[in-house]
Amino acid sequence: MSERILKVNKKLRHEVSKLINSTIKTEAIITVTKVETTMDLKSAIVWISIYGGEERESLNEIEEKRKEIQKIINKNMFSKKVPLLSFEIDHSAAYAQRIDEILKNEKNQS
Repeated sequence: MSERILKVNKKLRHEVSKLINSTIKTEAIITVTKVETTMDLKSAIVWISIYGGEERESLNEIEEKRKEIQKIINKNMFSKKVPLLSFEIDHSAAYAQRIDEILKNEKNQS
């Protein structure tokens, strides 16, 4: 991955995180875990984790605000091309926790 893409990912992660926290009204804790931007800068997947609330409901609310978030990102990014954002739920933390539980159970049964 190029240095440029890494910088774009970092900037997008920071900016989108601020915008989600300021525009989405929910009791859930929403965290931007990572951003994956395509090499041509046409699109970016924003991976989010949601704690303490209904995932689908929070994701739907983010999707409803996507155009507003995109507009602000377009204004704040100092780049010719600004990727089109899409949002996905990141289940990697829950998956890792489940694997850890399985391994602990196996160890206790031995």
